[in-house]
Amino acid sequence: YEMPKWLEFRRVLFRSKYEKRREPIVLPELKRNLIASKDGVIKKIMVEHGQKMIQVNDYVKKGDLLISAYINVNDTKQIELFTKAKVYAYTWKIIEYKCDTGIREESEILSYFFNECDRKALEDTNEGTIDERNIISFKYGINSSYIKLHYQLIENIAIEQ
Repeated sequence: YEMPKWLEFRRVLFRSKYEKRREPIVLPELKRNLIASKDGVIKKIMVEHGQKMIQVNDYVKKGDLLISAYINVNDTKQIELFTKAKVYAYTWKIIEYKCDTGIREESEILSYFFNECDRKALEDTNEGTIDERNIISFKYGINSSYIKLHYQLIENIAIEQ
């Protein structure tokens, strides 16, 4: 296709209307089944689309189906939907931390350990919060100190399959 080199208009009324170009509507990708990203006990289920396959207080393992993208219409027919949900569960993590004590007192070291371990406990969580923190072991020494903590977290464990 070639562009014309010239145009000639004779007694032609030409009207044009300028409209601002609209951005195209981008639809979100349809999500399929949602599975558990880690082991946990279900605390809360918030489903907008999809069929829940679990109940509150169920224990789930990593990879278990949480929300299905399919709904059974009858014994032989299923409809495929998309899923949109959040599934919050209690999960657990153990954090160990060691540092040089220096001239800091035991209470300062303990406070420092709590701050650092809390940060580490929430590093790889999805919307995670700390529910409980328990000290398993704590050793304060002149040169170095050590702590081992058990965390119970609440986090969204639903991920796309």
